[in-house]
Amino acid sequence: MLDSATNIFKSSITEDELVAILDSSSYGIRIIKKDFTVSYINKTFANLSGVRPREATGKKCWQVFQGPLCNTADCRLRRILDGDKLLQYEIERKRRDGSVIPCEVIAIPCYSQKGELTSMIEMFMDITERRHLEEQLRKSKEKYEISDKFYKTIIQSASEGFLLMKHPEGYIMDVNDSFCNMLGYSIPKSKTLPGTVTLCVVCHAHCCEHLFCLVRSKYHSRKGCLRQ
Repeated sequence: MLDSATNIFKSSITEDELVAILDSSSYGIRIIKKDFTVSYINKTFANLSGVRPREATGKKCWQVFQGPLCNTADCRLRRILDGDKLLQYEIERKRRDGSVIPCEVIAIPCYSQKGELTSMIEMFMDITERRHLEEQLRKSKEKYEISDKFYKTIIQSASEGFLLMKHPEGYIMDVNDSFCNMLGYSIPKSKTLPGTVTLCVVCHAHCCEHLFCLVRSKYHSRKGCLRQ
């Protein structure tokens, strides 16, 4: 059953030893013959697909853990038969109970000692949790982009002067156009204006990491005149 897979190790490893190695893998592994017949699945694959080893053995690969490309011209295993040495991709697979899970798949050819292609090995990893985390990150990014766009639209269009400062360093992190006009500064690309004594006093007067100030009082402008 596993003669062709044993050849990969280039040693005198026995079939029982190979089975023990494959069953301890975190990847779901199945070995498929050139006619697309399943010759072996390990325990992880059985748990992943919901199909017991004796039920999978002897069936066509598209009958066990079916995917959207199974038994089609775009079948990845056909590419192995056509000469590809390694394929790695993500695809959804249907379990025995009808549920669908996303998987990362690695497919490689398996050769005899004479160098003849005898079968193919597929390794599956359930990436459901990874997909869930990626979706959370995507939503968080979208939420941030919306919030950032809202901030830029509302704050930049305000007639009052706004500045965002970091405590306790006193660095000016961001300002709007009105604030710069009040103090007589132009807006640099980096949005980092030189800190002044007045601004630092405002910052240190508040015990918070970020200070969001609405400038309504009198400040000395860069030109030395008072602005209301």
